[in-house]
Amino acid sequence: MRGGCPLCWVRPGKLDVLTLVLGGLAAVGVAAQLIRSRISREKQGFPVEGPVSFWAKIIVAVVAIMALCWQLASYSGMPVILIILAVLILAYTFVLNRTVFGRHVYAIGRQPLLRCDEWRQDEARQLHDLRQHRHAGSTGRCGEHLTRGERCRFRRPEL
Repeated sequence: MRGGCPLCWVRPGKLDVLTLVLGGLAAVGVAAQLIRSRISREKQGFPVEGPVSFWAKIIVAVVAIMALCWQLASYSGMPVILIILAVLILAYTFVLNRTVFGRHVYAIGRQPLLRCDEWRQDEARQLHDLRQHRHAGSTGRCGEHLTRGERCRFRRPEL
């Protein structure tokens, strides 16, 4: 026990307030999105879950988010990479759900592609898969370098 607190992972007096505020905003945002989604489904006549399980899901989500943020706040604050990741996820979600481009991406999916200019479907699929694998490989290499304390060096692989 540290400082007389029964929870060994809590260090009294050393909480990062910004992390707790960001966690509170994230928890409120998740709860608002779940409520908004439920109201929208009810208006459109889709089946919705029962109120007890719905509110339980919100409570579990909020408690999980705040527990993670409390842990981060008591340790050393919110990592910058976590903030960057959250911004990227929000931007990605916005683009895919609110723009014409995003609707086209969802519409195409992995369905057989129509001929786009001079590409055949197999070539387009192979190009898509190659880009995904290259991205995953460069991310893994960067993570490996960062764990060793080195800088990430990106070289464009040959095709």
